[in-house]
Amino acid sequence: MRNWSIVTKIVASACGIVCTLVLLGGFVLIRFEIKMVDSFTKEILSGINQFIDDRAEQEKNSLRKNVKFNAEILSGIGAAYLYNLDQDGLKHSLRPYMNYPEIVAIKVLDEKGKPFAAAWRNSGIKTGDALPQDLKSNNSLSVAVDCMQDAKKIGNFQVYYIDTLLKERIKTLKKEASDEAKIFEDASRSQLNRAIASQTIGVFVILLALVVSLIFFLRALVLKPLNDVSEIAHKLSDFDLTVGINVTRKDEIGALLRAIDGMATSFRKVVGQVQRSGIQVTSSSTELAATAKEQETT
Repeated sequence: MRNWSIVTKIVASACGIVCTLVLLGGFVLIRFEIKMVDSFTKEILSGINQFIDDRAEQEKNSLRKNVKFNAEILSGIGAAYLYNLDQDGLKHSLRPYMNYPEIVAIKVLDEKGKPFAAAWRNSGIKTGDALPQDLKSNNSLSVAVDCMQDAKKIGNFQVYYIDTLLKERIKTLKKEASDEAKIFEDASRSQLNRAIASQTIGVFVILLALVVSLIFFLRALVLKPLNDVSEIAHKLSDFDLTVGINVTRKDEIGALLRAIDGMATSFRKVVGQVQRSGIQVTSSSTELAATAKEQETT
């Protein structure tokens, strides 16, 4: 590196600084873009999941309302059977309501709160006077409606239902949303990679243009004037005092050329004085020799 020219050193230093800054800036930019894509994907997925959860809550409320509506209809239909104590007729009327996939069991109590009729699903639709003891039911997923006849309570209908199908739909929707978010993330990553590749190519093109520009500009602005200074210095070292320096530059190289011009002028003065002194010494020595010769003759 010591043998490199000043232009090469300047170009290498400038390229090193620019490359370092570009690499650091590119690394920070890439990390920011990746983080932005991840954050955007998570935000979208979170928003979709929140929308699905809100929709699921609405569906749960809607399911409960539908079950309650069916229970009220069943209560109105079953009022006559309760009033006439027609268990078989009431059991028969319960069967159609068991065709709803969400309903798992229906329990009917008389006015004293004792079991009167029931229907449940167990390898098919079963009916009886009461629900079996081993039947698992969730009171939180049930709707109870009083059965009225002439403004008098004659019984109670309690419908048990499940939200398994709704949960399965919600799970499926969330999985689809997650898959779509994954597809979006992969597509965004792919576009980001292409953008990074394009940016990298652009950076290398810019660096190449910068190097070429620096070489041409530095050769014109620095190397050529320095070669002129070197040539003038060599002529002065060979005592060629006829060299003339016409300085029009206002920069540091111009100041150097003016200094060399001043040095050349000083050299001329010194050489002129030496020449004049030599002539005087020669004249004095001639006179002294003549005087000595005259004395010798005498």
